[in-house]
Amino acid sequence: MNWTDFKVFKGIDLNDSFVINWNHENDQIIFEIEASIWPESEHYQEPSKLEYTCYRKARLIFTEINGSKGLLRIDTVKFTEDPDGSLDYGVIESLSRTSIGYQISGDFGSVDIIGGRILFEIHA
Repeated sequence: MNWTDFKVFKGIDLNDSFVINWNHENDQIIFEIEASIWPESEHYQEPSKLEYTCYRKARLIFTEINGSKGLLRIDTVKFTEDPDGSLDYGVIESLSRTSIGYQISGDFGSVDIIGGRILFEIHA
């Protein structure tokens, strides 16, 4: 199942969402992202005149996982510095449900996640 089939991502474009940070602690992998949000989403807000669409800070959380492989350390990944001085690590290139959990890829690696469930939270 591709991420576009997940209800939680209705109106969210992960391929246009920028990865800001990530970490793996205990049974969670958390990606901090600048989410690309479209009118179909309940989280949509009118974008500023400088924005292509609505962008909001969000967290993509894989919780209750039983393990993972392929997640790179942040200090080994090339970043882009935006005009405002903020850093990003590219976009989420793919996310899918697999027979054993999830597979997600981007500049942060090609990560196989065993078990767990996925949460998506917009920062208030």
